[in-house]
Amino acid sequence: MNEDLIKIYTGYKNESLSKFFDDLIDFVSKNSTQFKKYVYKNSLASVMKFKASDFYLGTTEDNIELAINIT
Repeated sequence: MNEDLIKIYTGYKNESLSKFFDDLIDFVSKNSTQFKKYVYKNSLASVMKFKASDFYLGTTEDNIELAINIT
Protein backbone atom coordinates (compact mmCIF):
# COMPACT_ATOMS: atom_id res chain seq x y z
CA MET A 1 0.00 0.00 0.00
CA ASN A 2 2.77 2.45 0.92
CA GLU A 3 4.65 1.72 -2.30
CA ASP A 4 1.55 2.51 -4.35
CA LEU A 5 1.10 5.82 -2.59
CA ILE A 6 4.76 6.71 -3.01
CA LYS A 7 4.45 5.94 -6.72
CA ILE A 8 1.48 8.32 -7.01
CA TYR A 9 3.30 11.15 -5.23
CA THR A 10 6.51 10.52 -7.15
CA GLY A 11 4.55 11.02 -10.38
CA TYR A 12 3.07 14.31 -9.17
CA LYS A 13 3.42 17.22 -11.58
CA ASN A 14 1.71 20.61 -11.37
CA GLU A 15 0.82 20.23 -15.05
CA SER A 16 -1.14 17.03 -14.46
CA LEU A 17 -3.15 17.69 -11.31
CA SER A 18 -6.19 15.93 -12.77
CA LYS A 19 -4.27 12.66 -13.18
CA PHE A 20 -2.78 13.04 -9.70
CA PHE A 21 -6.23 13.64 -8.17
CA ASP A 22 -7.79 10.70 -10.03
CA ASP A 23 -4.86 8.47 -9.02
CA LEU A 24 -5.42 9.38 -5.36
CA ILE A 25 -9.13 8.60 -5.60
CA ASP A 26 -8.34 5.27 -7.28
CA PHE A 27 -5.89 4.54 -4.45
CA VAL A 28 -8.58 5.22 -1.85
CA SER A 29 -11.05 3.02 -3.75
CA LYS A 30 -8.60 0.14 -4.06
CA ASN A 31 -7.74 0.38 -0.37
CA SER A 32 -11.22 1.13 0.93
CA THR A 33 -11.03 -1.70 3.45
CA GLN A 34 -8.16 0.06 5.20
CA PHE A 35 -9.77 3.50 4.98
CA LYS A 36 -13.07 2.18 6.42
CA LYS A 37 -11.27 1.78 9.73
CA TYR A 38 -10.75 5.55 9.98
CA VAL A 39 -13.46 7.23 7.89
CA TYR A 40 -17.25 7.16 8.14
CA LYS A 41 -18.74 4.82 5.56
CA ASN A 42 -20.86 7.54 3.89
CA SER A 43 -17.92 9.93 3.71
CA LEU A 44 -15.74 7.30 2.09
CA ALA A 45 -18.42 6.43 -0.44
CA SER A 46 -18.70 10.12 -1.36
CA VAL A 47 -14.95 10.51 -1.78
CA MET A 48 -14.75 7.48 -4.04
CA LYS A 49 -17.27 9.10 -6.41
CA PHE A 50 -15.07 12.18 -6.98
CA LYS A 51 -13.50 12.78 -10.38
CA ALA A 52 -10.98 15.47 -11.26
CA SER A 53 -13.32 16.72 -13.97
CA ASP A 54 -15.79 17.70 -11.24
CA PHE A 55 -13.39 20.31 -9.83
CA TYR A 56 -11.27 23.27 -10.81
CA LEU A 57 -7.82 22.11 -9.75
CA GLY A 58 -4.97 24.50 -9.18
CA THR A 59 -1.80 24.78 -7.20
CA THR A 60 -0.18 27.16 -4.76
CA GLU A 61 3.20 26.30 -6.28
CA ASP A 62 4.28 24.92 -2.90
CA ASN A 63 6.92 22.24 -3.07
CA ILE A 64 5.08 19.21 -1.65
CA GLU A 65 8.17 17.06 -2.09
CA LEU A 66 9.46 18.59 1.14
CA ALA A 67 6.45 17.12 2.96
CA ILE A 68 6.89 13.64 1.49
CA ASN A 69 9.42 11.31 3.08
CA ILE A 70 10.42 8.85 0.35
CA THR A 71 12.83 6.26 1.65
